[in-house]
Parts: sequence; structure tokens; C-alpha cells
Amino acid sequence: MRNNENQTGGRLQSRLWVGLRIYIKRSVWRERILSMDELIKINYENAEKPTVSGRELHQALEIKTAYKDWFPRMCEYGFTEGTDFNPLIFEQVRKEGTREVVREMTDHALTIQMAKELCMIQRTEIGRKFRQYFIQIEEAWNSPEMVMQRALKMADAHRCLSLPREEKLSECSAFKRFKPMRNNRN
Repeated sequence: MRNNENQTGGRLQSRLWVGLRIYIKRSVWRERILSMDELIKINYENAEKPTVSGRELHQALEIKTAYKDWFPRMCEYGFTEGTDFNPLIFEQVRKEGTREVVREMTDHALTIQMAKELCMIQRTEIGRKFRQYFIQIEEAWNSPEMVMQRALKMADAHRCLSLPREEKLSECSAFKRFKPMRNNRN
């Protein structure tokens, strides 16, 4: 009987060691990702998918063609607006001589998947480096810990929406930064 206990205890102990090793590997890997130099700014504002600026990626990949010509050509590879990227239009103010000129610029919020594919299409060493970086970002985003963290945030937000106004302001972290508006009518 003691032999069975040792075998069961041994199995349990080996499972614990395997679990501990996996946890340590994930922790080390996560620290490595967090300490890794950011090659390009990743936007995590979208709850579904992180994005990257098309113009910043174009510049980082050292593409010689102008962005306005390059991006439509890249879209010919089958990328879809609304799924793979979203256009962003903004105004840029430039000085030309003594006057300021306002120009409308178009940028695109690219999904990490699209950014990876664009890097692969470029077939350069810089493109390979950025593709590896995006793979690491994607793996970190899809790790069980990050998925759970996002799920908890969404559940907390959903719970907060169902609370009365006073409780929202006192209990929910999403609403704590907002101060209640006072009625200034006399």
C-alpha cells in the first residue's frame, strides 16, 4: 500500500513540478516580452484586437514608396477594410515658408495579423524582425492570463452598467475617475 501512495504522491509531485516549470517559463517569457524594446507603438484601445499605425509601420520598414501609393498596392493582397484595417483621417499642420498649411492625411489602424503579413510581403531583414515582434505580441495577447484579464474587465464593466448611479461612482473602477456633475441651477 505504501508503494501505491508513493506512486500517487510521486505523480502528484511531478505534476506540480511540471505546473511550476510552466508557470516559471510563462513568467520569464512575459517579463522578456515586457522588457523587450518596443519596435513600434501597439494600440490596445480596441478591446477585440490590438492595432498598429500603417504610417508608422511604413516608416519603420523603410519603404521607399510614398505611403499613399504603397498602402493601396498592399491592399491588393486581399486585405479588407473593417476587418484587417480601418482608415483614420486627421489634419496635419505644416509650415511652408511663413504660412501654415493644413492638409488632410490618411492613416490606417492595422490589425497585428495584417501587419505581420505586410512585413512578410516586404521580404527584408527589417520586415522579418518586425514580423517576429508581432508574433510575440500576438502570443502575449492570446495567452490565457491576458484573455482572462480582458474577460474580467469586460465582466466588471458589464456589472457596473447594471448598478445604480451612486454605486457606479463608488464601486466601479471604470467610473471612479469621473466626478459627478452638480446641478448649478438656482
